Amino acid sequence: MMEKNAAGHGPAAEILGMTHFAIFGASDREDDLGCKIVKRLRKAGYKAYPINPRIAQIGSMRCYGTLDELPVVPQVIVVALPPEPALEVIKSGAAHGVRRFWIQPEAGSDDVLTYVSENGLSAVHSQCLHDELGKRF
Repeated sequence: MMEKNAAGHGPAAEILGMTHFAIFGASDREDDLGCKIVKRLRKAGYKAYPINPRIAQIGSMRCYGTLDELPVVPQVIVVALPPEPALEVIKSGAAHGVRRFWIQPEAGSDDVLTYVSENGLSAVHSQCLHDELGKRF
């Protein structure tokens, strides 16, 4: 199921009702959107697990290298990557049992969206999670 707007129902409301998020594309650069998403999720009370194999920490938060390193299977994967690695992240997430994805606008190619649709995954795309959280919290 795909959704383009985050009204009070559908995948966006379902995703924002979850508690554990993995953020692929997280960065230790303060001006980077991935870093901002991690911080906004944490500020709003969510468990946010940044994933980036090239860095060990974001501020005082541990940054994980892979999905397998997380202490829990996340309920949601946030994809803040270019389309090609985004598709691999979504496939890996689905293989780990993750069914919900927030696909940042820059990550949503036709291939990504087709895969999500054909595999019965729940996703929000064409919307920025950082902006949506800013409206709500």
